[in-house]
Amino acid sequence: MGKSDSYTNSLYTKYNPLVTQPLEECFIFLLSKANQQVQARARERMVAHGITPTQYAVLRVLWEQDGQSAAELGQRLVLDAATMVGILDRLEQNNLLERRPHPKDRRVNRVHLTKVGRALKQPLNKIVEEINAELEAHFGRDLTKLRRVLAELGGVERETVSSER
Repeated sequence: MGKSDSYTNSLYTKYNPLVTQPLEECFIFLLSKANQQVQARARERMVAHGITPTQYAVLRVLWEQDGQSAAELGQRLVLDAATMVGILDRLEQNNLLERRPHPKDRRVNRVHLTKVGRALKQPLNKIVEEINAELEAHFGRDLTKLRRVLAELGGVERETVSSER
């Protein structure tokens, strides 16, 4: 940013009371850009397996405990019901999971991994571990605090975050 750009920016914020800081210092913008970069990195590596980062999250929760309901998955992943249904539909179409009726409650389906879905555990977890290692190398000691702040902002329960480490 050149001297004239900085001067124009300061004049803009000075005479516009609704703008208090440059866009590049706005948390919404910075978080959005950081998310885009990390998601793109994950998508690039997961595409060979036909999986998106959000689909990976569903599979990851099922690898921990197979046979959960869509509501349980949505609660853990902080996703609404409509979003969960779409993700589960795509994963089921790709033969990675199947829905089975709950043995005692016909209103509820349980989500179970298929053999193909279980087989993706090792290669996808390896991708995520590599990305996490890259971020840990970049952030170093600040990563614990960053993880805590992101969890709080994202509405992720602290027990879940602390039990992961």
